[in-house]
Amino acid sequence: MNGVKVSKSPHINVHEWLDPHSHQYNKTIASAIFHYSARARKEDWLEVCVATDEMKDAAWKYGYRSQIILDGTFGVCDKRLLLFIIVAIDENKQGVPLAFLLFSAPSGNQQTAAGYDIDIIAKLILTWKTSLEHYRGGKSFYALLGITDTDLKERTALLRVFSGIILLICKFHLQQSWQNHRNRTVKGKAPAFIEVKSRLQRVEEALVATMSLESATNIIANEVTIHEAMIEVSHAPAAERGLLHLQYL
Repeated sequence: MNGVKVSKSPHINVHEWLDPHSHQYNKTIASAIFHYSARARKEDWLEVCVATDEMKDAAWKYGYRSQIILDGTFGVCDKRLLLFIIVAIDENKQGVPLAFLLFSAPSGNQQTAAGYDIDIIAKLILTWKTSLEHYRGGKSFYALLGITDTDLKERTALLRVFSGIILLICKFHLQQSWQNHRNRTVKGKAPAFIEVKSRLQRVEEALVATMSLESATNIIANEVTIHEAMIEVSHAPAAERGLLHLQYL
């Protein structure tokens, strides 16, 4: 109904939309693709990176010498594809998409979410940066601040492309990571375990609110002292598990 040949493999359709020599060539789609690499062999990646002129303008308006956000999502369709999205925040504090970085997971990967490394993300971010500079006649584009989840591959890729960028971790993902570790480490429904978990949760909330490493270190050090004292009384097993989480923090 929409002119998509569903009998063909998706990557064949994509290639024909972007091939100027194909009768299926789609100028509108092709103009929004700033990077395309076909998957001609089994070991190749399919790479399709999207940014319309409006998105490029937004990148220069909201991301240049400012803050960008990078995150990946993996359940975008029933094929083994990964999508990373670069976003900025506008004057109304709304998210504005700047680029969509779409690529295939390598053959043989059991889990799509594991089908990427630093090199592929850094390559596509650099390609995006280069396309923005070409769009503005060679003017250098850089971001001062980047926000990601706890994925070190995303963070390292940003550092490769924007040397000197300040990296922050999304508060939601940070607290989620802490919570997951706390739940794995301090297991038990006895009152002592419940009390320790409650104390640790308050420590985590206090850490998020800190503005300096010194303040954060003092919060953890004080709580370690309290947990060590708890070991001397009736909370030994729970407090010992709590100390493991404090070491992690």
